[in-house]
Amino acid sequence: MRSLKMFVFNGLEFQCVNTTCISYVNQTTEDVLKCRITCLSLLQCKAASFYQSTLVCQLFTDTSIQNANMLVNSNVISLIVQSETRIPPEPTTSTTSSTTSTTSSTTSTSTTTSVATNVLIFTGVQLDFNPSSLPSGWSLCYSATYATIMEVSSLSSILSSCNKNNLLLGCRPAGSVNLTVAAMGNRNDVLYNCGSVINCIHIANGVGWYYSDSYSWGFVSGGDTVTRSSCDTASTNANYRLCWHTNNNGGYRCGSTTDLNSDTSWDKVIYQSN
Repeated sequence: MRSLKMFVFNGLEFQCVNTTCISYVNQTTEDVLKCRITCLSLLQCKAASFYQSTLVCQLFTDTSIQNANMLVNSNVISLIVQSETRIPPEPTTSTTSSTTSTTSSTTSTSTTTSVATNVLIFTGVQLDFNPSSLPSGWSLCYSATYATIMEVSSLSSILSSCNKNNLLLGCRPAGSVNLTVAAMGNRNDVLYNCGSVINCIHIANGVGWYYSDSYSWGFVSGGDTVTRSSCDTASTNANYRLCWHTNNNGGYRCGSTTDLNSDTSWDKVIYQSN
């Protein structure tokens, strides 16, 4: 079994400097997830570009593209594949040691995948998302009204129940099925500790995440800025924002609907999956 790491660059496009950068396959896919799966399923695929407006997925075979310069293009999601391990490993008689390093970046993210691993099924912030479209491995682990207080003790209990590798945060009017706004990511990304830093976000899977067990927890569309006081009060792309107070308060926002601190007509929800 191969283990692969796929780096995701939202809003960036490969700058081809020679003819080896020409894609060997151009095909239409339903979304970026299908583009990712297509690339990962082909041994020769080293990178891919997904054009969101046309749904065109470009696949590349030449490894030189992995070191190519990139240009800003909000319409493009670029993907780079990196081989990591072989499972089971090759037999060896020498003694080896292994280390794992983690790097964070505000422009790229990485997702490790293998045959036995569920990939995140969408990138970026989703509007009017029906959770019934989630694969069978996903389940609801938390649901409460916006009036429900979050603080250190309650968050410890919530995260004990929501203890799997991937998390989805969302919100909706009470009694509704579809989530007004939703985003998913790796647990470590969703719980990236920003403390009380006003403009702190951690970009992963096309989403700007922030968390603190004593300030606020939420997300914005990748690349947008936040103004945390303690919850995010910024208005740019308001529909794509979610924020919950974690400083012994309820609320605060579900998309463009704000001041929900004591509101019992809106729900905050968390789904999880391994």
